[in-house]
Amino acid sequence: MLYRSFCISLLLFVILKGISMGSGEITLDVLIDSIQSKFDSTSSLKGSFIQTSFLKSLRRNRISSGKVFFKKPGKMRWEYTAPEKQLIVSNGNIFWFYIPKDRQVIKSELSGELDSSAPNLFLMGKGRLRDLFIIEKGITSEKKYSINLYPKEAHPTIKEIIFRANDTTFLVEETVIIDYYGNKTSVKLSGLETNSNIKEEEFTFYPPEGVRVIGNANK
Repeated sequence: MLYRSFCISLLLFVILKGISMGSGEITLDVLIDSIQSKFDSTSSLKGSFIQTSFLKSLRRNRISSGKVFFKKPGKMRWEYTAPEKQLIVSNGNIFWFYIPKDRQVIKSELSGELDSSAPNLFLMGKGRLRDLFIIEKGITSEKKYSINLYPKEAHPTIKEIIFRANDTTFLVEETVIIDYYGNKTSVKLSGLETNSNIKEEEFTFYPPEGVRVIGNANK
């Protein structure tokens, strides 16, 4: 279940380049409209990330970092460099999870319940924030606005999603996924470039010779 929540959090995390409106308090409606508008106009993104995963049962954090690439609709590439090398790639239909030291890759289809969930409908451009989520304004801190998202249709793992956006540009710089067990996955991005030309081959994985493929995805 935690693995499913982790995958969804990766699919969800698309950062939106916003318009400058200056600092200070704004209404929830303006904040939602700014995020939605800039998501609609952002076709690709790349940058660095720091991911913090909190496992409540173990009472500890796991911190990872690396480079990330996104391209609509639903394509992504996560290159983990610390604490160990890992690669997560999706072309919007197939999901690959490669751990070089294990000499194996997990290959699965993005379909069914996972595809139709509120976070993924938003990512794929098939839904609007207001249509998919109950939205509340969060706490403004560290020069960031915050909105809390609750799926209108019950999700098997996701209880709440938090977007934290720059209070001047409305760039969403952090996403937090919270499940029903109190586990949290936070992703912070930096050094972002939007609407750059990212090659399509970045979103397909070809297993190196000798790597075992686990899964039955046919595409």
